[in-house]
Amino acid sequence: MKIKKNIIGLLAFLVFVLGGSYVYLMNQKAGIKEDTEAQTVVKNSEDMKESKVLTGRYFGYIKGVNEVGGIFHLSFDLAEWDVNCSEEECPTIGYRIINEDNTLVSLPISSDAHVEVQTYSQNQADGNFNYGQVISLSEFLQIVKAPPRLYPVTQLPFWIELRENKILEISEQYIP
Repeated sequence: MKIKKNIIGLLAFLVFVLGGSYVYLMNQKAGIKEDTEAQTVVKNSEDMKESKVLTGRYFGYIKGVNEVGGIFHLSFDLAEWDVNCSEEECPTIGYRIINEDNTLVSLPISSDAHVEVQTYSQNQADGNFNYGQVISLSEFLQIVKAPPRLYPVTQLPFWIELRENKILEISEQYIP
């Protein structure tokens, strides 16, 4: 069973939309973190708070940012990206987002964190989003502090990559 969960967590899923453009869905199910000693499933925000050292990829919503002692902290609402749902649970889209606990956790952001967005800006030539657009951390922090009208960052799902409790990567999950 544990091997099956690990295999499922490592699969990459492709979704084809709008005549061949695709979206790369993150390859690990929310809540699974990689640990050098053992794999632990983080089920909710309370479990996340109880863990002393967090390492791995987490799914959820960014709710704000604040600065503490010169270090920016992200307020994060942990959720679950479920791609293993039945056809009855997710009949048309093939995934569901489960967010039963709206408890926020505050996590420090590395000053050289990588930020990738999917729907922040559009390509002027064809009108499509600039999928996989890399923006600076300072630009992202400004977006979170004062979201533009057309980019509701606090309502969009994101993946964060943690290493020893520090955010190294922030990546928007595209929702078709």
